Formats: sequence, C-alpha cells, structure tokens
Amino acid sequence: MDSWTVYILICSDGKIYTGCTNNFDDRLERHNKGQVHFTQSRLPVTVLLTINFYDKYKAYKFEKYLKSGSGRSLCSDIFFSSPKAASERRIDMSSILALKLKSPIFMKQRAWQDIVNSRRFDCHG
Repeated sequence: MDSWTVYILICSDGKIYTGCTNNFDDRLERHNKGQVHFTQSRLPVTVLLTINFYDKYKAYKFEKYLKSGSGRSLCSDIFFSSPKAASERRIDMSSILALKLKSPIFMKQRAWQDIVNSRRFDCHG
C-alpha cells in the first residue's frame, strides 16, 4: 500500500518547513543536499515530525491545514511551548494528537475530521 508523509522540519535558523511527499527518505536527502530552495540556505535541517497517510488527498489536505493560521498555531502550541512543561507532561506525540483531534475547535477543521474518521495514519514524533 502506498503512503504519503506529511513532515515538519526545523531549519538551522529556526524557520519551520512543512511538506508532503510519497518518498520521505529521498525528499529529506534532497533537503540535506541543498536541492530544495527554501531550505538550501538554512542547513542543516532537523526532522520534527512525520505523519504517514494512506490516502494521498488527505495527506495534502493535512499539509495545507498545517500551513494555515490555525495549523501553525497548533504546531506552536504542541512543539514550542516551554521544554519544562513538555517534559513534565510526559505526553508522546500520538497522545497530543489524539487530545487535539477530540477538541471541538479542531473537529471543525475538515482536515482533522478526515484524519479522525479515517484512522489511517501513523504518527512519529
């Protein structure tokens, strides 16, 4: 079964890059070789999150959501809160996503609804 990966990278200057691909290893290699315009002057990059989808359209819809204002806000809340608070919570990425997915605010977002309804994704973070 084919899968598509939505991923978030942190660049050396602190900028965030969000992308979607059906061959994550190749795409990451292209980032690290400076073959991707946005990241070529911001090397090295660090993988913050990968989420694998088994539906191409849901993957691209979720990437689009992450690039929206509410998607950026979600990422900020999850990944850029104080390190002390994150370590005290001891919550893994899957648990965070599960909590966010059940929130009425995020359930209004079609991309989140698709993910919850399909239950066809793997999260690594």
